[in-house]
Amino acid sequence: MSYLLDTNTLRENELQSVVLQDGTRLLVGRAGEHFFAIENLCTHAYVSFGSPRVKGCKITCPWHGLTFDMLSGQCDDWPGLPKLRRFEVEAREGALFLGQQP
Repeated sequence: MSYLLDTNTLRENELQSVVLQDGTRLLVGRAGEHFFAIENLCTHAYVSFGSPRVKGCKITCPWHGLTFDMLSGQCDDWPGLPKLRRFEVEAREGALFLGQQP
């Protein structure tokens, strides 16, 4: 597993950007005790989320207003849209680690 960041740096309803060694750009967040990591790419327009709105496990793309569930990857507004690319994460001893892509 690869280290991503310290869990105490993640605040509720905020995201942090992390770039993996292969260049993949992630958004990492927290909702209560749940941590998540998604690729920083809207599957509607295939552009970076830029400055999205975040509430709990939901992310709203600023470009067209579509809302996604970051735990499932599913778009709430357009069920047929491809899911967000999600990454498994594990919180351990105050740090967040990247697992495998589901």
